[in-house]
Amino acid sequence: MNFKRFFLLPCTAIFAFFFSSCVSLQKNTSYLPPELESENPVIWRQIAPDVQQYDYKSGKIDYHIVKIDLNTKWQIDSYPRSSEWVKPESVKKFAKKNDSIVAINTTPFISRSKLPFSKLKPIGICRENYTEYSEIKSKYCAIAFFIEENGTLRAEIFDSQSELSDKNPVHAFGGFFTIYRNGKFYDFKEIKDVRSAAAVSDNGKTLYLFVGKKLSYHDCAKIFANLNVESAMEFDGGSSSQMTINKKNVFYNIPLRKVAAIFGLKPAK
Repeated sequence: MNFKRFFLLPCTAIFAFFFSSCVSLQKNTSYLPPELESENPVIWRQIAPDVQQYDYKSGKIDYHIVKIDLNTKWQIDSYPRSSEWVKPESVKKFAKKNDSIVAINTTPFISRSKLPFSKLKPIGICRENYTEYSEIKSKYCAIAFFIEENGTLRAEIFDSQSELSDKNPVHAFGGFFTIYRNGKFYDFKEIKDVRSAAAVSDNGKTLYLFVGKKLSYHDCAKIFANLNVESAMEFDGGSSSQMTINKKNVFYNIPLRKVAAIFGLKPAK
């Protein structure tokens, strides 16, 4: 008994040390940096005219936000531009083709087969310049863009794509679900994953695009709420999540899956 106890006690102590270390590390890892937990303003980094970026990394949590001023004139390009089954496309390749300052994946999609290069079809609205390339899916949300009298864009998030039927936006892109609106947090299961999202503030004149990993829907909503947005929504997540800034991927999400739906912005000519 004494011989066994001689070996058991050190092993137990070592196990307890590592277990407690893991627990404390998990508790101390926050998805909110000090800037978002205090009343101090977030310091944004200017990356292009009327475009600012904020980055945060702590442990495995890694997210990036782009803030776009819609008071200047922007051109929106999107993929697909066909109502048929389309080839998979990466956001990076799309951004290079269209010279997008910022580009992000949008609505979920289905694949014709399980083959890696099988053609895809978006599930939810994809609308560019008043032309719909994918039908409305009422159970999913959408972000829509309207043209103001001065030629600038205004963005609005809708809980259901069916709300767009009589709105006639110039552009509209589907996602999954609204996660936050005017102080209200929508309820979802607490699942950590890679996320793509969007939000609006200033009555739709400021657009936020977001990509991050090891986050739940509530985490994303809390981040946006602390930025004082009016509403926020989730795009397709997981291996589909990808955003480029100045034609470069913000971070590498492995495996990086090519997608069926993307939109990007660049200054209007």
